[in-house]
Amino acid sequence: MPANTEKKKSSVNNGGFRKKQNRISNRLDRNKGKNRLHNRVVAFHGKESSFKFHVNASSLVDKMDLISEIKKGLLYEALDDFQRCSGIPLRLLASLLQIPTRTLTRRKKDGRLLPVESDRFVRICRIYAEALELFDGDKEATLEWLSSPQPALGNNTPFDFLETEIGTHEVEAVIGRLEHGVFL
Repeated sequence: MPANTEKKKSSVNNGGFRKKQNRISNRLDRNKGKNRLHNRVVAFHGKESSFKFHVNASSLVDKMDLISEIKKGLLYEALDDFQRCSGIPLRLLASLLQIPTRTLTRRKKDGRLLPVESDRFVRICRIYAEALELFDGDKEATLEWLSSPQPALGNNTPFDFLETEIGTHEVEAVIGRLEHGVFL
């Protein structure tokens, strides 16, 4: 039997579901004891879409995993890797995270962000990944757009809106409209 028909057959019956559960379970077992979001941010260097998928946590397992990591506080190393990869200045990241730079230095020594800071960090990562996808992986165009006044945001920058969850949803809505060719 050809491989394609086997795949179709397994996805139709209950066996396909079990295989997917086993793959997820194996992935979780492999990553036990590691800060998985940190690994996801590092993976961003190679493939933007995988980073976006994990930060958006599209499956229930990913969402539960992400919530658990946020509650523990993400490793500072994840923030450092994201900053180097994205090119967002550290002072701007500190401002978006609503952390004074001296406190951010202390977080670096401690090696971990607080849960509330981790939540804000994931929000920033999510918007950056969505904007990067909008600009087809062009980091400079992404940073330019995020730091430029946008008419759809009342001539505020998307970065200005990332300080609140409501503002973040508005930036996501603008990105969604732009992806569908709705220019305001």
